[in-house]
Amino acid sequence: MRHSLLVVIASSLSLASTATAGLLPSKPSQLADVSSGSNISCKFFAQAYAIDTVQESDGTSVTFEIPAKHVFVVTSVDFNIQGPASGHRYEAAVSRENPTTGANANITEIAGVSNGSVNATIVIPSGSVVKSGMRLCSVVDDFTDFSHPIAEIIVHGFFAADK
Repeated sequence: MRHSLLVVIASSLSLASTATAGLLPSKPSQLADVSSGSNISCKFFAQAYAIDTVQESDGTSVTFEIPAKHVFVVTSVDFNIQGPASGHRYEAAVSRENPTTGANANITEIAGVSNGSVNATIVIPSGSVVKSGMRLCSVVDDFTDFSHPIAEIIVHGFFAADK
């Protein structure tokens, strides 16, 4: 009984990894860390900024573009809002936007009350897909004084073929 149970568990693990193997990155060059670097405004909201700079592993940076016939799968987002006043209510979001029409949809969002520092990491276990031709955007709002604090937002993910 013990041996057959181990075989069933091992077989199940093998099937699960085979099912997701087509989506997961197969080489390190598919991984990317993307942040805002150009201060380009997004179309849907003037205070939203494009997340458009890839931080390369050698310390350089390049413009973020999703190649044709590929998608970018967002796996996590780091939020670091700099200098929010203690007691202020804030929201921060990362979205995908069509740069031509301005149509957008949130990928993830955080909200809360600052204690003088706002840091959060949101993990997206199943991933959130951004198609070629779309761009990533971020916005931070302080709903206490209606300002838009400076934020460092880093989006982690990988490129995959759009099948």
